[in-house]
Amino acid sequence: MKLDRKGFTKFELTAVIIMIAIVIAIAIPVWLHFVETERRAMDRLESINAETEAHTEYMLSHWQSGEAVMYMFTGNNELCQILRHAPYNGGNDFSLISMPVEDKYSDGGNNGSGLEAKARSKKLQEISLIIVIDKNGEVVYNSWKERLAKKY
Repeated sequence: MKLDRKGFTKFELTAVIIMIAIVIAIAIPVWLHFVETERRAMDRLESINAETEAHTEYMLSHWQSGEAVMYMFTGNNELCQILRHAPYNGGNDFSLISMPVEDKYSDGGNNGSGLEAKARSKKLQEISLIIVIDKNGEVVYNSWKERLAKKY
């Protein structure tokens, strides 16, 4: 007697669906963790690039005057540039730091103002990218690095 069987039985179909669901349940968290790690890495890299840019501008324009300067950046986390900079007299308490709405020096650009002009991050959207360089030309504060170190 020949058994004419076409297609899957209910049990076979259920087993295949369960296996696919298990693979998806494992793959989605792994993928989301990968994306999150990449976002944090881009923010760290851009914060380092911003430090280099601020340090270069400081050495070119403010090193001889021996003053502390803070820099605010604009752009997204793939390309940030100095938006404005101002003298910094706040000591070591960076929690209350705030940038002026316009550039306090004539040697830098004022590419915009307000929240729309601050540097954007896929992970740290609410935090401005601010770099403070002290009188000796050392970077003493980086707002994105500080947050990434605290949060992760």
